[in-house]
Amino acid sequence: MMREVRSLSCKNQEARLIPKWVLLLGSCFLLLFSGSITAQSLDIAELKIDTNYLKLGQQTVLKFSISCKKERIPILPDWKTVLDGKLDIISLGDADTIAITENQLKIRQELVVAKFNEDTTVIDSLWIPLTKRRDTVFIATNQLKIYPILENVELDKDFRDIKSPVDIPLAWTEIVPYIALFIGILLLVLVIWIIYKIIKRSRKKKQVVIVPEVPVIIIPADIIALEKLAKLKAEEKWFTTDSKGYITELTDILREYIFNRWGFDAQESTSEEILAADFILTMDHSHLDKLKEILGTADFVKFAKANTGTDENKRMLESAIFFVEMTKQPREENG
Repeated sequence: MMREVRSLSCKNQEARLIPKWVLLLGSCFLLLFSGSITAQSLDIAELKIDTNYLKLGQQTVLKFSISCKKERIPILPDWKTVLDGKLDIISLGDADTIAITENQLKIRQELVVAKFNEDTTVIDSLWIPLTKRRDTVFIATNQLKIYPILENVELDKDFRDIKSPVDIPLAWTEIVPYIALFIGILLLVLVIWIIYKIIKRSRKKKQVVIVPEVPVIIIPADIIALEKLAKLKAEEKWFTTDSKGYITELTDILREYIFNRWGFDAQESTSEEILAADFILTMDHSHLDKLKEILGTADFVKFAKANTGTDENKRMLESAIFFVEMTKQPREENG
């Protein structure tokens, strides 16, 4: 028995050797750990502000946060309505969502606000609805108070008479840039004017190249007609059974000659119109008889469908050659 009593007393003495601060620290740790666990499972809404004392017009940050379970959806406050007449919203930040645990979310939102009244501003508790399907739960935020900082104004010292504006003379440093700009514009205009004069003089110095006109060689009407009649004679076209084709070709040569010689459009005129033209009045009777003979025979062949013999065809060709040679324009008149 004595041994057992001694062993118990030894154990009690060892227990007394453990410091008290160790026991206190362990109990505090257990309390904090258990508190954090319970806090994470709660729905909490909170309002904070950087400073509760503001000067008129001073800006500060209003912070709103809410912690809730993932399955609940919070509806954020309408800040314009909440702060109407209390604080002015300078800027409104987006709501940020942070996952605290697997089942717990935290939503934060910050606002930059300013105070413009001299009264103490009170932001009452905000009831934040948390919805879960058809179930809705409300949680309340804390209350905030913002106090104004009013500066003391000494009426006798701080109020002064209004003075008229003071005329400050322009310094050279302010005038020089405008003078430099004006001189630069003048120089630019001068350079453009010099370039224009140089281009204008260079154009004047260029020699004007006169392209000589190619003289128009006018072949006399009789030469053209006689060449074509000579071709008919060389080819002996009078020896043909196609009287109409031969006579048409012969009279066409004479009609072209009349147009080139007197300027009368014989190609589009009948035999009567040709013989009644003004140029006929200047013609010798013997020459006119040859023309009448050729035109009359041609009309007889074309319209009466008559045929002319070889001798008559040859005689008409010689009459045409005689008519052209006798009525050709003298060379002196051609200039």
